[in-house]
Amino acid sequence: DETMEEQDIKLREMKQFHKVIDEMLVDIIEENTEIRIILQTYFQQSGLELPTASTKGSRQSSRSPSHTSLSGRSSRSTSTSTSQSSIKVLELKFPASSSLK
Repeated sequence: DETMEEQDIKLREMKQFHKVIDEMLVDIIEENTEIRIILQTYFQQSGLELPTASTKGSRQSSRSPSHTSLSGRSSRSTSTSTSQSSIKVLELKFPASSSLK
């Protein structure tokens, strides 16, 4: 069984991972509108919103490797049992494109 501190650490790591993925998605959709349309369709089908450039801007500093270190954790623990959220996984199948060959 995990302690509350271990659960808190895992939650923080998952949130950091989520931020990095959001930033990567924003970079991709800013560079390629065709992919943006495809991703938007998949996200809408799953009831999710695509991350936007405005949400990325507030997280720019989180890309630094020093921000992923959790060595400065506080001893305070937070309960994750009361705020469980469901996680949706999207399987993305992109159409074959001659430009990718």
